[in-house]
Parts: sequence; C-alpha cells; structure tokens
Amino acid sequence: MNAVRSFKSGSSLDKKEFNRHILDALLDGDTKREAIVSGAIKDNARWDTVKSGQNALTFPELAKILGKLDENGFTLRPEKIVAGSPLINPLQTPLQTPEFYESLRRNFEDMAGLRAHIELLQEEGKAERHFLRTVFNLFSNVDPLGKIVGDLADFDQYCRENHITFNEVAEQLAVGDKPKTAWDKIKDFRILLTAVGGMALGLGGYASGINFPDMLPDAAAGAPGAFFDVLPCFAFPFITLTLFRAFSNKNIMEDIGTMGRFLGTMTLGITIGLAVTSAMSGMLTMPEVVKDVADAKDVIEPWFTLPVKPSEWILPYGIPGAIIASTLYKAAKSRLEKTANSAKEELSNTFNKVANSGAALVNRAGQWLENAGTATDMMFGKYMNWCGVPAIGLMMTSLTNTGNFDEMSGYLNLYKAVGASMIICAIVLTGASLAYGCRKKEFGEIGRVLGTAFGLSSSAATMPTTKEALRNIGVPQEIVNSVVPLGANFNMMGTSLYLGVITAASLFMFGMEPTPLQLATAMAVAVGTAFGAPGAPSSTIIFLDPVLSQAGFNQTQANEVFKMVLPADRFFDMFQTAQNVWGDILVTLDIRAGKKGKGVGAAFSRATNSLIMPIKNIFTDKKPEEPSKDKNAPPPPMP
Repeated sequence: MNAVRSFKSGSSLDKKEFNRHILDALLDGDTKREAIVSGAIKDNARWDTVKSGQNALTFPELAKILGKLDENGFTLRPEKIVAGSPLINPLQTPLQTPEFYESLRRNFEDMAGLRAHIELLQEEGKAERHFLRTVFNLFSNVDPLGKIVGDLADFDQYCRENHITFNEVAEQLAVGDKPKTAWDKIKDFRILLTAVGGMALGLGGYASGINFPDMLPDAAAGAPGAFFDVLPCFAFPFITLTLFRAFSNKNIMEDIGTMGRFLGTMTLGITIGLAVTSAMSGMLTMPEVVKDVADAKDVIEPWFTLPVKPSEWILPYGIPGAIIASTLYKAAKSRLEKTANSAKEELSNTFNKVANSGAALVNRAGQWLENAGTATDMMFGKYMNWCGVPAIGLMMTSLTNTGNFDEMSGYLNLYKAVGASMIICAIVLTGASLAYGCRKKEFGEIGRVLGTAFGLSSSAATMPTTKEALRNIGVPQEIVNSVVPLGANFNMMGTSLYLGVITAASLFMFGMEPTPLQLATAMAVAVGTAFGAPGAPSSTIIFLDPVLSQAGFNQTQANEVFKMVLPADRFFDMFQTAQNVWGDILVTLDIRAGKKGKGVGAAFSRATNSLIMPIKNIFTDKKPEEPSKDKNAPPPPMP
C-alpha cells in the first residue's frame, strides 16, 4: 500500500487515512453533502471502496464532485485538510491549498492536461538542474505518470517528495522552494558569519602584531574592490527581469485598488525611514578616512569602468520596459489561448494569421525573458557565494587588522539608524492595527505570523501561516485569497523603508546635499525597484545601487556604502521580511474595514475608488456599476 509521508513528522499516512482527510473536507459530516458526493461518482461499488479507504478519488471524480457541490450551494471545507490534520506545514502541496480546489473546479478539463503539466515541470527541473528528482522508477511501472495522476494519494505523495506547490497567482502547479536543512540555514547567514570571522581574524592579527593585508598577493588584496565594481552590472538585468516576471503573472488592473494600497504602505515605510534618519542626523557622522572619499581626496580608481552606469537605466528604461514587455507577453499568451479554441475558418483570414504569428514571436520572447530572469538569479547567487563571501571576509579582516576602528564606528551609526527606523515603523504598524480593531487575540495571530516571517525570511514561504492567521482573525476567505499572494510578490514595506534609511543616512554621513529633485527621484526608484523584489538572500544591495546613483553617489562612494551595509544585511533582511508581511496584513484589514463601511478603511476605500475605478473601467471596458436598488425600500418623497 502506498504511504503518504506527513509534513509535520516522519510518520506516514496510508491511503485510508489520507482519504479520510479528503472526505472530511468534502462531506463535512452532512448527509446531504454525502448524497451529492456519492451521486457524482454514480458507481455504488466504486463509492464504497473510496469511502472505506481502499481506493483514492481520481481527479475527474474530484472535479465533478466540486462542481456538483457548487451547483447545490455547498463549498469545500479545506480547513479540514489545512488546519485539522497532520498534513499542515508551511510547505503545502496543492491538495492542502484551498485555492487549488477552486481552480480545479473551474479549469479542469482532462487528465492529459494535468499529465502534460507534470511532464513540463520534470523537464524544467532537469533543464535547470533543480532539486526535482524522479520518485517513481521508470522501469518499475509501464506508465509512471499515469500512476501519479491516477488518484489523489499518489499525486499528493509525488508533489510532497518533489516539493511541487500551487501558484495561486498563475493558477498552475510550480516547483516550490526546497525545504531548508540546518546547513542551508547556516548558509543563509554566510555573509554575516564571514564578516564576523574576518573581524575576529583581523583583531587577532592586530593584537599579535601580524599584518595580514601585507601577506596577501596584489590580486587578493584588490578582490573586495573588484567585487564592488562588478556588482552594479547586475542591477539593470536583475531588477528589470524581476519586475517583468512579477507583472507577467498578474493583471495589475484587476487589483488596482489593492496595488494602490501596497504603494501606500511602501510610501509610508520610506517616509518613516526618512523622518527617523533626519531626526538622527546629528549622530550620523563619518570618520575622516571615509570622508576623504566623499571629498575626492583619496578616490580609488574602479577596477573597470563602463561608458554608462547600468543602474542609471532603471528608472527611464528598466521599470517602464518591464511593464510594457509583461503587458505584451500576457496579451500574446491570451491570444494564443483563444486561437487554440477557435474554429479553423476563423483563423484563415490574413489579419488573424499575421496577428497570431506576431503573438507567437512575442510569446517566445517572453519565455526567453523568463528564462533569462532565472539565469540572472542563479548567476547573482553564484557571484555572491564565490566572489562576495571571500571579498567581505578580506575587507573585514583588513579593516580590523589595520586598527581602523573609527571607520567601524560609522558602520554602527548606520545600523542604529536602521534599527531605530524599524522600531518606529513597528510602533506605527501596531497603532494602525489597533485602529483596525486588533486586540489580544488578533495580535497573538499577527505575532505568530511575524515570528514565522522573521525565521523564514521569505514573504512567499510565510503565506500559509499568514492566510491561516487572517482566517482565524475573521477576515473573509475571498479577501485573504486575493490580497496575500499579491502582497508576497509586490508589497515590500520593510524593503522600501530599508532602502530609504540607507540612502538618507549615507547622505548625512558623507555630508552630501542632493537637490529635492534628486532626492524625490531616488525615493521613487526605491519604491519602484522594491515593487516585486524577490526573496533572494542579499539581493537588497542590488536594489540599493540605482537608488544611490539617483541620489548623486559616484561608484566609489557607493562602494563605501556597500561595505557598511553588507556585513549586517542578512540580519536586517529578517526584520524587513517581518515588516513586509505586516504590511500585507494591514492592507487585508483595510480592505475588510472598507467593505464593512467602518473606520479608516471605509474612508480610504471611498477615496481610492473615486480615483481609481474610472481608470480601471477604461482599461477593462466596463461601465461604472450603478448602485443596487432595494426593492423593499419606500419610494422617494414627492416634491
């Protein structure tokens, strides 16, 4: 008998036990629901084997059952699977994701489509040399994929062992993040640990009179400078392709109200950072050794120079280009999908032939950009591992070995500004949560989510916990399902705050005076680049480069900022993630309050809808909705 391994422990669930959880969710102890479910299967003998646990449901059966339940006004009770069984875990398979059932009910057509999709995931995994592995031996079964999609238990086992999840935004299966081992978690802190180790080695040499920098060959001594000089070259492709992939998976105009709220939380974050940093400007001083760089008295020539700085292309070309390209890509995919379902005579005219050829080319280009984005992510990770880690270690060793403790005091001043800004932001978010009706129970749920976000350092990985907490708070399911997946991709309140603090604090420390236009542009770039920022470790430094460039920093000055930021960046990244997720929760509470017509949420909803809905109606070709009329309402008084 096939065993289905539990997420939470090393125990296993056989088909009978697994089926019990599925049937509990479908039947919910209701005899009417059981009659509908058994009627959908029709074959009484087959239903008896499923109910007894001898066999598992097939996908066509499940899709039909979901449709029949929906026709009779019943809904699935996914909490029976998600929260009420040992299957619960932050890394959920599609069968533990409520949205998967809704998508299955609406979109399921045939087993061949599901089989083809799993084959595609296998090929993508092999092409990317991913951790995806073959669970079923090809020689032990004539039709291994047929076995996988044959019933729900085998499918769940396959998804769990291959870490296949359900992408709620794209409504399709996807290879999720590989569960982290203890070694993986240690590697997440590789830069922080390297910085601490380098400092310890340098202090040891300083105390014993050993000068480590003099013992290094010239190539090794220049490694930190070379690393920082090359780093900006990743900025333009990394940010542009990240935004392209984020926008390609969602029609922004459909959720423009939610996206507007995200923009509001991110603007709030960066405003808090600027205000706190300005209040602390008196203590943000830079030692003379670094001030010399700002005054161009001791400027070190970059390892190499480019005719145009790539980060300067982000605002005029990168962000608009990502939006335009993703829009064209979605339009091309939509046209090709419609073409596949059209009659042959509709495709025979010249216009359709030309349009379809153009759509095919755009679709191919979009796929190439998605692959390029994946390759860029991989290259950045390799660059940070193989070049960044040694460079940071050498830099911190040289810094402490030569006794430049004054320079380290500048680092601490920056860290104080970041910490103070995050504390003030947490206080503001607490006050906002109170305004939306959060009390002891609600803050308990929020605290659990923030603890998960802090530990995982990923908004996407925290999504299951966030959704469960919001449901426990009482937020309607449709709001949770709409806002949380979008927020994990687009709402980066903590990241925008962090970028704003680093930029403003660096300006004060270097004694620079940017024009209001430069500062406004820098803040716009900070919010724009943070929109859709990925969860890649240490990726914040790439988003920082274009912001510093717009604020007026030259590359040598920006390198000095990078030196201050990188040692503690991983630690602050955990706090950023927690505040990103808290921002998602705040937006969800705001939308709930707006729908109830209460408090700040109602006022904000009225204001945003009056501004945004006309624009949305233009793009979606919808007429403004007329207010509903109550048939039982008394007629208006006669004049």
